[in-house]
Amino acid sequence: MIRLSIRLLPAALALALSAALPAAAQNKEPGDLWEVTNEMSMPGMPAGMNLPQRPPQRVCRARSSDKPPVADNDGRCEMYDTKRSGNAFSWKMRCEGNPPSTGTGEMTYEGRDSYQGTMTMNVSGQAMTIKMVGKRVGECDASESKRQVAAVQQQAAAIQQQAADARAMQCKGAVDSMLPYMLRAEAGLQCDPKFKTELCRKLQTPEGFSVVAPRQPSQVAGLASGDLKEVGEFCGANVSDLRLRLCKRADEQETLEDLIQASKPSVPPECQHLHYLLSTPFRYGAAYPIGSRFRRAGLTDGVFYAGESPEIAVAEMAFYRLLFYGESPGTPWPANPAEYTAFSAEYATRKAIDLGKGRYVKDKAAWMHLTDYAPCQAFADIARAAKIEVIRYRSVLDPQQGMNLALHTCRTFAKPKPTGQQTWHIRLSAAGAHAVCESPNSRMTYRREAFAADPRIARLRWDRDR
Repeated sequence: MIRLSIRLLPAALALALSAALPAAAQNKEPGDLWEVTNEMSMPGMPAGMNLPQRPPQRVCRARSSDKPPVADNDGRCEMYDTKRSGNAFSWKMRCEGNPPSTGTGEMTYEGRDSYQGTMTMNVSGQAMTIKMVGKRVGECDASESKRQVAAVQQQAAAIQQQAADARAMQCKGAVDSMLPYMLRAEAGLQCDPKFKTELCRKLQTPEGFSVVAPRQPSQVAGLASGDLKEVGEFCGANVSDLRLRLCKRADEQETLEDLIQASKPSVPPECQHLHYLLSTPFRYGAAYPIGSRFRRAGLTDGVFYAGESPEIAVAEMAFYRLLFYGESPGTPWPANPAEYTAFSAEYATRKAIDLGKGRYVKDKAAWMHLTDYAPCQAFADIARAAKIEVIRYRSVLDPQQGMNLALHTCRTFAKPKPTGQQTWHIRLSAAGAHAVCESPNSRMTYRREAFAADPRIARLRWDRDR
């Protein structure tokens, strides 16, 4: 091993030697590696019953640290008010978690290479005693240990954020479905009071009232049904007055809806029997502002785009939400996840082309270009002229490159209404897009690099305020 004594070298030479050392060597922080064994016990436990014990843990503590080498729960515990008197240490500790905990500790070194100590922790009012035995087993790089702890903390924070997002979505679901029992303390969701305010405000609207009014009271004692009386009591609302006021407003609203519908372009005759979610892409005859993959800009016929699975549709939606922020660099990330509805529809046709099969595969690069839609638009023109009703093609945004559909006419829908729906929540942040569906349970994450091949996303300014 070569040792350099910088104090004996001229300043210029010392600087040169320092620059020549690898960055990792310069950043190392000398530390001692300790193996710590903890034995937990709880007052009042029956004789012969023992708490499950953790295996010995290894702790790297910097030699310059004023904190004793005890396990800190992967960085989720903070040691403070540390005091030393000779070979003895004492401290206080608070730990994150569900539930959180607090405690005190003391230990005494037995020479340089071992110690014994005791911690008393309080978890939800229950005391727990932890006897500690530490043994120094070698040296370590404390800076590397800190980086590992930081990585664990970051991962734990991400998990906690996901759990918080999931809880917020459940609370939001209680508002959407007008079920107040999910917001009560006994439900265990610990929903923010704002969700009760939102639900009660929604009860005052025709939309919320119409959800609750048809429900019948539960015939089982103690079982909530979300009926009008129950929701009214939860919100402290007079449901009789509410019924009178909203019924009058409903008549006025119906008149307003009729006026709005009359101002819109008419639905094509062949689409008038369809639900608006199916007919809307074919309704508007105004100039299409920018082209899409199989539709040219200008006064062109509509196209209904769909993925063959919800996951494909969610990937496409996540991309276009990120693209919006890419084109709006001054817009902060949204504070909360946005809610979207994925719906399914049945179609049937004898006139379709699959660009993922046969002779069309050789032109895959043209069909899947990220930004140049000209070949696809030219192909769509030919397909329309040949009365082709559906084009099946690979998604360039789905990581699995699943199949998309472009329906050129509403006549292909086999049923007049969507056949199923799912509620998805998409959270956007500097880390990317995270999508969650509670029923059925499904989660997808699109990190920064997921869409980085698209030059429009490559220019996105990820670091921005919320």
